[in-house]
Amino acid sequence: MALTASCFMLSLLLSWFIINSLIKELGGEPSYTATVVKALANGDLSLAIQLQPNDTSSLLYSVNEMRKNLAKIISSTTAVMNDLAQGDLSSRMQISVQGDFVKLKEGVNQSLTTLSNTLKRRHPRS
Repeated sequence: MALTASCFMLSLLLSWFIINSLIKELGGEPSYTATVVKALANGDLSLAIQLQPNDTSSLLYSVNEMRKNLAKIISSTTAVMNDLAQGDLSSRMQISVQGDFVKLKEGVNQSLTTLSNTLKRRHPRS
């Protein structure tokens, strides 16, 4: 009987440790983490992600960093495209980016430069 009770208590303690470790790695409850990731996958970058105090290493922290970076990139791209729609061909993406976003930034900026140069050649100022 005592052995059974000891095994039961040990299994409870082990379960508690595993659950707490998982929640710490995720940065919150699994259901909350799933909700956040689904919202981001659907394009909702306005979501305010609730992080634990001093959290700089959890999955939710990394997801929040990704959300902030994507929002900056989209905002910068939108600003440049709005300027283009208003006829301003001098606007360029100025934000600092990494990885594949460098290709996006360079592509947008090069497209604007090419368009501007083409228009200058076809319609030189008198």
